[in-house]
Amino acid sequence: MSRKQPKEQHGIVPISIAIMFLIMAFGALSTMGGALLLRFLFDIRVMYATSYSAAVTFLVLLIPTGIFYLIGRLMGYDPEEPISKDKN
Repeated sequence: MSRKQPKEQHGIVPISIAIMFLIMAFGALSTMGGALLLRFLFDIRVMYATSYSAAVTFLVLLIPTGIFYLIGRLMGYDPEEPISKDKN
């Protein structure tokens, strides 16, 4: 027993998951800012390992972000709807 969703809600769950992954990716990237603060305030040298791991985590989290975004866009695609040429 499944109800038909309105056309505006098709793909909302995968796009929401993509936004969640994007927020986590930028949170991982903000780790580099924390390492920079440690370097300047306390002269603790954790920059190389922290920067490398934060950048790799950022890139790894961007992969499912793109996948879920594409899934959401494909679920919301309607072949019957005409594509507007107007970009205003």
